[in-house]
Amino acid sequence: AFIRSRPEGSKPHVVLRPTILGFAILAFGCSAVLGTFCYYSLFHVLPGIPVYFIILLALLPGAVVFFLIANLARAFCRSVTTMCRQLGEFRIATAESYCCATDHKSESGEPMICDREVIQQCIKIWFGSVEAFERRVQNEVCDLLSHQLAHHMISYWRLSEATPIIFWILLDQSAERLYSGLQDGGSGFGEYHFIRGIIYWLAVVPFLFRVLLRVTWMLQAQTPCRLLDWLLSFLILFVAAVLFLSFIFLDIFGGFYAFVFTSIPLALFTWRYLPVPVPKRTVRPD
Repeated sequence: AFIRSRPEGSKPHVVLRPTILGFAILAFGCSAVLGTFCYYSLFHVLPGIPVYFIILLALLPGAVVFFLIANLARAFCRSVTTMCRQLGEFRIATAESYCCATDHKSESGEPMICDREVIQQCIKIWFGSVEAFERRVQNEVCDLLSHQLAHHMISYWRLSEATPIIFWILLDQSAERLYSGLQDGGSGFGEYHFIRGIIYWLAVVPFLFRVLLRVTWMLQAQTPCRLLDWLLSFLILFVAAVLFLSFIFLDIFGGFYAFVFTSIPLALFTWRYLPVPVPKRTVRPD
């Protein structure tokens, strides 16, 4: 019915949003709140410790949540791979139907109409033949799902709407520094801190999300050894920690302008040229 609802070759208006993203974003927000609480607590309890070491310690409590997210993300990538493979090999003959599984008898023993025969008649009327319908599913529907999952699994703006807590963390510090600067006759450092918060929110986090999604796709395979499977999920966390700490080091030691003019191009590049490597279908002649 979806294929029949529009002319062949026309661009569909379909948006796919995997439900796992809602849980992942919610868990990310809770972890960020926990990490922020730990950061401020450690910052006041251990004032002499370098800030990057405090940030590393603050990230540890959320590591368990991020580990669970990594496991779920890998499972989701495996399900997408399976779905694309099944669509590429779709055949009416291998599709299961409840009526045939029960030998066309209801629970009370009464005969049932064969849904497969009814559907096949509709397919022949709408598409000319079962083979033509199978080709459209294998080609058109598979291409649609692959494109949506590769390029629009979650939009940049939807991700930005879900992660403003990163900006709020630095906004609090920026307000404090702006107030102190105005009291002393200068607010330049507070303004830089405000812009820095925007960059972390709209550039660093989207860059990390895109890269980690790619890494997760590469490490999606489930291994027979549970310990090795956990190690793959921890490897994703390790990549995330290395990249995030690299931005922090660049921010602290590289200076404001180096941080800004490195983060923005990286975010633009990854969102433009680093799609999710969803499996491509085997080209079949129509």
